[in-house]
Amino acid sequence: MLCLNWTPVPFLAFALASLVAEPAAIPDIPVSAPAGTNRVTAGAAIQPAKGSPGEVVTVFVKVRIASGHWIYALEDSGSSSLPTSLATPSGSALRPTEHWRGPEPKGKEDGSRIYKGEALFQRRFVIEPGATEALTKLPLTLTCQVCNEALCWPPETISLEPMLKIVRSR
Repeated sequence: MLCLNWTPVPFLAFALASLVAEPAAIPDIPVSAPAGTNRVTAGAAIQPAKGSPGEVVTVFVKVRIASGHWIYALEDSGSSSLPTSLATPSGSALRPTEHWRGPEPKGKEDGSRIYKGEALFQRRFVIEPGATEALTKLPLTLTCQVCNEALCWPPETISLEPMLKIVRSR
């Protein structure tokens, strides 16, 4: 019987550390205040704004919701109302590595889960190995249903296109 004096813990710690990307700094995302029939406004940014194939970037989406209004939580709204969703097309230079994450929704008396005021969503993407050097737009859509105490409007979709500069390996 061969017995090696090898401990896998340091190796595993190194391997896991190399797979986990550093958290991206939250960029300043200018978003106009909701007004009139624009009860929700949104903006998006990619951090870092420049990357090479194989690197991980984070896409941030900032949503502002008019006073007295709300939108429903991601994935599970806790009610029959439409949950908020964010979508990116497949086949882009960026491939998602995780699901969209957002703030903890607030619970309402009826069991629904909502966001009020502002919400910041984020998702990590890896730049595809075959991505060409270019200034690239990432088309994404935010779909949400806006409500207040009196009524809920039909779902609306906001289209966003944050930019990423893809460069050769650094």
